[in-house]
Amino acid sequence: MKTPMAMALALLACAPLHAQTDHVMPGSDPASGGKPRIFNFNGDQPFVNNYGVPNLATMQFSTDIVSTAITNEGSCGRVKGLDQNGNCLGHAVHILDPDDQLPTTRIALLATDPPFTPTSPYRTQLTSFYVDAKRTYVVDIEFKLDKDWDFDMKGGDVKHPVGSGLIWQLKSVPKPCQYGNPVMALNLTGNRLNFSVDYPKSALAKKVWPSEVCWESTGLNGYVDGNSWDTTITKGEYHHVRFIFYADDAPNKPINDPVKPEGKGYLIALMDGQPWFQYAGPTLQPDQTNRHQMGWGWYQWSGMPAEGRSDRIIYFRQMRLRDWND
Repeated sequence: MKTPMAMALALLACAPLHAQTDHVMPGSDPASGGKPRIFNFNGDQPFVNNYGVPNLATMQFSTDIVSTAITNEGSCGRVKGLDQNGNCLGHAVHILDPDDQLPTTRIALLATDPPFTPTSPYRTQLTSFYVDAKRTYVVDIEFKLDKDWDFDMKGGDVKHPVGSGLIWQLKSVPKPCQYGNPVMALNLTGNRLNFSVDYPKSALAKKVWPSEVCWESTGLNGYVDGNSWDTTITKGEYHHVRFIFYADDAPNKPINDPVKPEGKGYLIALMDGQPWFQYAGPTLQPDQTNRHQMGWGWYQWSGMPAEGRSDRIIYFRQMRLRDWND
């Protein structure tokens, strides 16, 4: 009998047959602005779709954030995306990859960039519109660190001795009593790529669901330990992370029903076509007012300009969310 991982790998191998369509936020969704938003952000796709609206919810770089005014020029269409001579700095643009001349999206956090706000980390990030619960999705993230990426850049603290940051996340807007980690994230520390799932311990203890949930960053009221998986990557070549997940905020254990688990969340991941890890548990944060959104690019949470920060340039060939059509 095949293991769950083996069965999932067989399904993922047939993803083009099952996940036939890009996820779409329909124009009837109140957050859509009246026109569909398509979750295909691959390098060969324009920022503005055929309906005349951006597929992105926001584009953030330097101290700029733009939403409805996003154009196919990306950051080049913004004053803060240009140098003093009017040349594009290339924070978020579609280009031909300098190595193979195929379409890709260049995301750059430059050494000269200021922090996004005086009290927040440096970032160049794109965000999607909303991802709905109780659905199965396939995510493809095919990315390449620039050949000059500095794995040994000095970090910001003892816990992170080398420059560290976030490449992809699934996140909502936390309530005041909830710490704001993304529920799922693809992180990089040195040359170690890490996938993490941060779900609060306090939610697992609930006797009724749904329920109000508050939590902190660490400790007894922090996140569940151990939901973290690492692998080593190289710079200058593309890596492909693919995973299937069921979006669910409830614990995978009986709560309201004495036998039936409340949640059905799971995630199964491949790295460069090989099995990476599998996880059974919630994949959304509980008790949220807002829906979750994907964010990707580079969010630098350790390492500062005065401590040897260098350009952080990532090329995204694929960034895509598809519906798993059973």
